[in-house]
Amino acid sequence: MELQAIKKMSAVDTVIDYLRNQLINKKLSPGQKIPSEIEIAEGLGVGRGTVREAMKILSAFGVLNIRSGDGTYICESSIGERLNPLIFDFILYGPDKRELSQFRQVIEVAIVELIVLNKDKNGEERRKLEHNLEELRMLSETDGASVEALAEKDLAFHRLLGEASCNHLACKVYDFVLDFIKPTIVKVHVIQKDGKIAYSVHKRIVEAIQTNEVSKARDAIYYSVQIWDDLRSEGDG
Repeated sequence: MELQAIKKMSAVDTVIDYLRNQLINKKLSPGQKIPSEIEIAEGLGVGRGTVREAMKILSAFGVLNIRSGDGTYICESSIGERLNPLIFDFILYGPDKRELSQFRQVIEVAIVELIVLNKDKNGEERRKLEHNLEELRMLSETDGASVEALAEKDLAFHRLLGEASCNHLACKVYDFVLDFIKPTIVKVHVIQKDGKIAYSVHKRIVEAIQTNEVSKARDAIYYSVQIWDDLRSEGDG
């Protein structure tokens, strides 16, 4: 029998894993102060420097909020533009265009299905989507509208879709996808110039959501991603 070496967890990883398990098992909650460096170090049998290093990593990831002179707390929500480990991993992995397109389509289909499923909870978000669509229409009809303004309105529309899903996990994953594809959305607006294509695509999605027809919403997403793919390919040509 072939024996394989067991990868040993580093001391820093031990601390991170401990805190992760505390959160999963609800022994620590958002907003709660965690044990002191000394308590964690003694409890896990590691040095205080190791605990401090783990805290810095988790702070960079937006998990912990280190308050000087007060202690360290579990963040109650994402704070600012923190380092997203998923984004970093995705960049290093470098998915090809087809894979990225498939991933976006899967996520966006799930998002619109959740919007329809939670139609009794997302009235305000639906109104915001309609308002965003009208703003994009007006912007697309404005001579000299900047690419940046059009792309920002486009991204805002998709982030509103995430909020309208009324599902925190799905929204977080979708935000990650949007952060990664943001440069290509800007690039697509450079190609279409006036934003009218984006408006027609978004209008199709909003109309599908308004009727609460899952199949229609799904088709609208397929169409949206296909248009995005076509314009992106045109820019690469």
